[in-house]
Amino acid sequence: MSDASSGNRSEGDDRYGAVRRLADLACVRPLGPTETAELNALLASDLLLRQSYAAYLDVHSVLLRRRQSVTPTAVLRMLSGEDDASGARPTPARRLRTGLIAAVASLTAVAAMAAVAVVGPEWFIGPPPALGHIVALADDVAWADDDAAAALGDIVRRGRVVALESGFVTFDLGRETMFDLVGPATVRFDGAGRVSLLQGRIGARVGERGRGFTVATEDADVVDLGTEFEVTKDFSDGTRVRVLEGRVATHFKDADGTPQRVQELLAGQAVRLDAFAGVVADLIDPAESGDAFAEVRAARGRAVRFSGAARPVAAGVPDFREGRRLTRGVVQVVPERVGVPHHDPAADVGVVDSYLFHYDIGDGAYVDATGRGSVTFAGPVIAVLSATEDLIATDAAYGVDGAVFGSVAHRGVEVGDDSVTVSPDGRTVLFDIDVTASRALDQFRVLVRGTP
Repeated sequence: MSDASSGNRSEGDDRYGAVRRLADLACVRPLGPTETAELNALLASDLLLRQSYAAYLDVHSVLLRRRQSVTPTAVLRMLSGEDDASGARPTPARRLRTGLIAAVASLTAVAAMAAVAVVGPEWFIGPPPALGHIVALADDVAWADDDAAAALGDIVRRGRVVALESGFVTFDLGRETMFDLVGPATVRFDGAGRVSLLQGRIGARVGERGRGFTVATEDADVVDLGTEFEVTKDFSDGTRVRVLEGRVATHFKDADGTPQRVQELLAGQAVRLDAFAGVVADLIDPAESGDAFAEVRAARGRAVRFSGAARPVAAGVPDFREGRRLTRGVVQVVPERVGVPHHDPAADVGVVDSYLFHYDIGDGAYVDATGRGSVTFAGPVIAVLSATEDLIATDAAYGVDGAVFGSVAHRGVEVGDDSVTVSPDGRTVLFDIDVTASRALDQFRVLVRGTP
């Protein structure tokens, strides 16, 4: 009988190293099909391998729980050898112990937010369940590191960590639940209807079907009761919650992370909670938190979903002449004006919101470029103005204040070469536009039914 079947480990048996290598990978990201098949085969071949794998994950989970109780400030303090804020020097034994904890916490900072799904008695593993996907990325989004980078349309699974340096990203979790993450920020997807905000800002919009959606921080669990709300987590200031519509329940935690008190907040209310400082549900003026999501609203307007090359972006310096605002391979979707009377009174649609789709590859591009994608709006699309003469005729009425537009003949989209259509439900604009080095600019304007 072979060692594998008898459960005896032979000298030089590298299967244990292979299991540890694959377990390490599984703790930081979902395994690919080849890696999953390799691990499944190893675990199926030997009881001791399965026991080794289980023990490895058990140790890892203990370290992760320890990591969750160590803040970045505490890690830095322990690494520097300071035992507390007073700067007192710890004993050598204490310094060694805390240093090791800090090192482990530091090395497992990303792994602490990952999940491994072990299913059934055969120990076969599979990818964690999908919880949602990315529906918008700011044009200027920057990731904390290469491992944290994500793309428009990416599926987010349980245990996934998204870490932003700047910009914003929008997630659709289904069941009428969407939220924006504004950098610098780090969020972990814990399970259906629950995320952990480690730092940064979240703005959530939750419908009736998503009631119960929870944003957890180390200070509190913020539970949606059918609303729109914002949560800001700062290590030096605790957690701030602001309710824009509806209501939420805040479950305040003590320093050990145990829920202690529940308080409901209504629209127009804000609260500060800080478990470390012992601040329990301190009602504050909502203005104290500022308008953390003004940049998101300015960039997205009432557009709720983007795909392909489409990217939300605020107007910034509103110079839309050819060669002045290069789009780096994406199609910029720029909110212009809100609640403007429709230019055709006979249409009887009241007021509209306008959006400029802007694609400019610049003079230095020597190859053709194609921008394909779509944008879905909260309201019905009233008109698409894609001819150069229509754009020029409506620039004054619908353009961003102070905007400068060009008058080149190829400013609009070209019939036959480009395609801009509206979906049957009237809420999604689909585009497929081509530009070249000699005709580097394409623009079109979309009017969406608005409110005064």
